[in-house]
This record gives sequence, C-alpha cells and structure tokens, in this order.
Amino acid sequence: MTTLLPGEACLFCRERINPLVIAVESKSPAERRRLADERYAPELDTDNPAVVMFTTTVAAKGVSELLHRITGFMGTDRTSSEVLLRLHQTELRTNRTPPGRECLCFQRSLWGRGDTRDYLGQVWARD
Repeated sequence: MTTLLPGEACLFCRERINPLVIAVESKSPAERRRLADERYAPELDTDNPAVVMFTTTVAAKGVSELLHRITGFMGTDRTSSEVLLRLHQTELRTNRTPPGRECLCFQRSLWGRGDTRDYLGQVWARD
C-alpha cells in the first residue's frame, strides 16, 4: 500500500508502475502481440488470479493505514509512506522514498492541483 501525499514519491518514482507497460496495455490485443513480436513491447503477464485471502488481508491493512492517517494511532514515529506485505514470506516492511528531482511529484507548484483535463464536464478549479 502506498500513501500518495504531497512531498512523497509517486508510483513512478517508486518504480511501482512502468510507463511502457501502461502504453502497451492501452493497445488492442492484436497491436500488443504485433509489438511484442517485433520486440518493441514487453510481454504482458495477464494471468492475475484473485485470491480472497490475499486481497482481504491487503484491504484490511489498507483500512488500518487510513485509520492511522486520520488518528495517528500507530504513533508519531510511524512516518512511512509505503507498506509492503510479503505474505509468502510472512513479512511486513515499511519505507519512505523521496521523490525524484525530475518527477512532477517533486514540483511544489503542482501539489494539490489535481487533474486539469476535462472529464465528464468536471475539472479541478484553477487559479
């Protein structure tokens, strides 16, 4: 679970998402296959089964993180912005990664601006 807050590293900085994979996923299945055959795109692993035990555990931990953000019940020294659950290793780890200096998430002027593209007639207010 990653808490995305102003001043924290985004999912790109943390290398949790990959722009190339996002671009390939937006293509049609035929276009994906063609690009993969030409070695212009990575193969996409689409076999992601839903396992109730794991998804329930992650959801419960997510609620716990939300409650900590609201109430601080985990204490003031708990300042991590990401929790990694490695259920197969019975391991829980936390970290706090600084944003990359070249990333949009590092630019204070953009914090809290939201999406400025029109979507269903709704946009964030601009100054």
